[in-house]
Amino acid sequence: MAVQSGVPGHDHDTAIIRLRLGALQDDPRAGRVWDWASIGPYEIICPACGDDAALNYADVPPEIQDVRGNHVTLRDARAALAKHTGKGT
Repeated sequence: MAVQSGVPGHDHDTAIIRLRLGALQDDPRAGRVWDWASIGPYEIICPACGDDAALNYADVPPEIQDVRGNHVTLRDARAALAKHTGKGT
């Protein structure tokens, strides 16, 4: 049976918020640099939904990217986590 987001307890309290891993980008002035600003700095990692915290955002399937989200503020990430885990509105 597939795990459904928004159902209380679906993650067994394993889902977390973390700072998104940066992406290595080409910069004509500095060679290869870490780009931390192209997407929001916070994401949700939910192992119950099949996410693997060892993988970067770009390396997970689109449905997992949707769960991870693009959260600019920690407050937004907390609200999204509460909604995803069924612990908030």
